[in-house]
Parts: sequence; structure tokens; C-alpha cells
Amino acid sequence: MSTEQKLIEVCQEIGSIAGSNCHFTAGLARLLDNGGQQLLDMTVRDLLSLSREYRETFNRVHGPS
Repeated sequence: MSTEQKLIEVCQEIGSIAGSNCHFTAGLARLLDNGGQQLLDMTVRDLLSLSREYRETFNRVHGPS
């Protein structure tokens, strides 16, 4: 995969957070607030990792039964 394609995919994934429901974004924000690292000081990898982990947990807890 080219660097350009990776850049587009990463931007889309981070951008998708804004389109998530308020319960997801509030929970992710709480994790960020309690994580000990300022959002703007996080690496892209850190943010993607936290978001992916939280999305898995959120969907497992709040997803269809």
C-alpha cells in the first residue's frame, strides 16, 4: 500500500470519530481525559489504537445481542 493510500485511510478513520454517536464520542473523550496524555500530544498511532480498542469494547457492550 502506498504512503498516499495509508494517509487517506488514517485520515478517514480519524475523521469517522466525528460521525460517531454522542455516546461513543463521550466515552472516548473520557478515556482520553483519564489517559494522562493530552490529545494533541498523542501520536497518530496512539489515537488510532485507543479509538480502535474503545470501538471494539463499545460495540461489544452496546451492539446487537
